[in-house]
Amino acid sequence: MTQITIQELNQQAETQIAAENWTGAIALLEKIIELDPNGVHAYQKLGHLFLKTQQFEQAVQACQIAIRLDPSFFWSYNHLGSALSQLHRWEAAVETYHRALEIKSDFFWTYHHLGECLLKLQRWAAVDQVYTQASPLNADFFWMYENWGQALTQLKYWEKAEKIYRKAIDLQPDSGSSYYHLGNVLTRLQRWQDAVDCFQQVLKIQADFPQVQQNLENAQRVVQALEKQQEQSTADQLNPIDWLKYYPIWGESPTYMIHKAAPPQFDPRTQTWNFLVPPQHLRFVFDQSQASYLHSGKVQIATLLETLQQSGVPLKSGDRVLDFGCAAGRMIRELAKFARICEIWGVDISGDCIAWCKQNLTPPFHFLTGTTLPHLPFEDRYFDLIYAGSVFTHIDDLADAWFLELRRILKPGGVAYVTIQEQHLIEKIQRFYQDWLPQNNIWSKAHKVECIEKYAAYSQADFAMFSLGRETRSLVFYDLDYFCQQRQPFFKVLGIKKEAYYWQTAILLQRL
Repeated sequence: MTQITIQELNQQAETQIAAENWTGAIALLEKIIELDPNGVHAYQKLGHLFLKTQQFEQAVQACQIAIRLDPSFFWSYNHLGSALSQLHRWEAAVETYHRALEIKSDFFWTYHHLGECLLKLQRWAAVDQVYTQASPLNADFFWMYENWGQALTQLKYWEKAEKIYRKAIDLQPDSGSSYYHLGNVLTRLQRWQDAVDCFQQVLKIQADFPQVQQNLENAQRVVQALEKQQEQSTADQLNPIDWLKYYPIWGESPTYMIHKAAPPQFDPRTQTWNFLVPPQHLRFVFDQSQASYLHSGKVQIATLLETLQQSGVPLKSGDRVLDFGCAAGRMIRELAKFARICEIWGVDISGDCIAWCKQNLTPPFHFLTGTTLPHLPFEDRYFDLIYAGSVFTHIDDLADAWFLELRRILKPGGVAYVTIQEQHLIEKIQRFYQDWLPQNNIWSKAHKVECIEKYAAYSQADFAMFSLGRETRSLVFYDLDYFCQQRQPFFKVLGIKKEAYYWQTAILLQRL
């Protein structure tokens, strides 16, 4: 009698399902389960109907029971994966879809839904793998390519991402989103005119598309700069002074004289030195006012000393210190309180600056003029600390050689504190880089346009390092991880400090 009742209920449930009366069908299936708690087919159908009626927790429970009763039925896993996705239980959904594909490996929609879950989990490589398997099963589904392109962009597979977004556009030519993403990919590939065309197409489709106007204008500026560059003569060469080993005089004067100036005075009452301030043309900082000049030196030396203390290598009596690239002594003057217990040197390629320092900061410090070649006239293992503020921001080809030279004159266990321009600074100047760059370097007229245009391209690329200009007109940027890796195996990174020197990042390196 019970078996007949179940059959009748099943027939009635099928009739309700055919009429899309989901509520009535659910009630009948629940009666069947009361009569037969192990009725796997009732649980399978119930899970599907709960999914249709957006009762996702109930769908999960029904599908899990169906799987326990029959672990080989594909659709129980597929429906369970859908319910878990609706509940944002992405990890569980991923595991469920994988089990479904073990049973049936040729069902496109399982792959697609698995790809959507992996996208939510930001597992970009897995998304790429899933859609690579799915595409032969259904090559004409637009949203697969949209999702796939997003993952490829995150993986920085620019060429492959271009192909995928173009396929999406072939399937849906009125997709402003696909054109927008393709335009961004093309900027990464430095195909600026193609990117302009894509962004313009977005605006034809959707005039109020967010962010596209700014991206279009950026790409158009690069195109204009490229066109202007092509029109300019390439005959303009670097000034011959750029090829000298050092700057005897910062300007172009053929002669100079060092005056016998009264040495700086030490006040025994306050235990301080009374230093003069260099003339304005020797203050190589953004704001050349006297107050800002002196304050910046105090802040940057305080940051240096704090970093040394935190890293367990504080300055101590008997240490030898080198300010590598001291200019007119903006930072070294703030170490005066250590001059009685430490030997402190400053070196720079500017003869003008060193001449001023010798007249006005000696004693208590020592100074010499260096060259642009990787050599410093000190014996091996001489210094305990070398610091270089905004020096390696202007050294391109010879940076590695200079680091080896600094290592040579450092004692084992000694430290080098250097600042670089990296992604943090790039983020800071992104809205006004065309104004910021010329303030930080002096390029020849013919090269200025190219350097600014190349910055727009390089800074958006997956760069390790790039230089705008060459020789003494270099303005150098690094990827922070790449910079640290390149210092191996001769140095160990002890610390990293953002905005240690204006917006530059400091890295504390210990000689191994």
